Amino acid sequence: MNTESSRMPPLRMLLLADLKGRSVLRERLDDHSLYDPHINATMHNLERINILLSGIRKVCNRTIFTSAAIDPVKAITIADLGCGGGDLALWFAKKFTRYGIDGRIIGIDHDPRVIALAKKRCEPEPSITIVQGDATDLTHLPDPIDWIVSNHFLHHLDSVMATRILKTAVARARRGIIMNDLVRNRWSLIEFNLLCRALMPAGHTAHDGIVSILRSFNAYELTAILAGAGLSSGATIIRSGIGHRAIVFRR
Repeated sequence: MNTESSRMPPLRMLLLADLKGRSVLRERLDDHSLYDPHINATMHNLERINILLSGIRKVCNRTIFTSAAIDPVKAITIADLGCGGGDLALWFAKKFTRYGIDGRIIGIDHDPRVIALAKKRCEPEPSITIVQGDATDLTHLPDPIDWIVSNHFLHHLDSVMATRILKTAVARARRGIIMNDLVRNRWSLIEFNLLCRALMPAGHTAHDGIVSILRSFNAYELTAILAGAGLSSGATIIRSGIGHRAIVFRR
């Protein structure tokens, strides 16, 4: 087993890390051209992070699946930008079944390796379509799209692209958007460091998690992005999970 926790920066280094600006470091998973024997372990850990830390399911429950929101709904289409291994898409499918909703989920990711995993995993669920493509190009999404959702996606973008994505997503989504991501601050680094050493040592999780936090937007930067997208009064920034914030816009 590849144990990445031993390669994590010492805690004292994280305490001294410069967080004034976003890092330009690359995640190991960013190189899509390489065969990666650790991708399965990394995807498994990302699912655990989604469940234990990210809060994305909690936010979606409170936004998409409240009784008031689903009562008049017969069908919902959700686009999952940067869908990874498909765990969030599968969770949506289970929620549709529970509430008797005629639902459709479209998962989009650029990495052919994780797309292969997602397609295999989601193949038994007919409500899910997994597509390899550029998740920043929303022109390929079918009409109508009710909700556009992402998790751990925005930190891969620069501020200009993030602004454009938010503006375009709000224009396309009939009901709203949820963009959940990491928070660049000291506590996020420390919490992730400790939890990853204890619970998720395999794969690239340790390295890429730290890099992802260093690349993510802080609260001031997110506020500026919302302003640039014309969403200062329409969208809210909420704490979603441990070391995570979500941008929520609901019509």
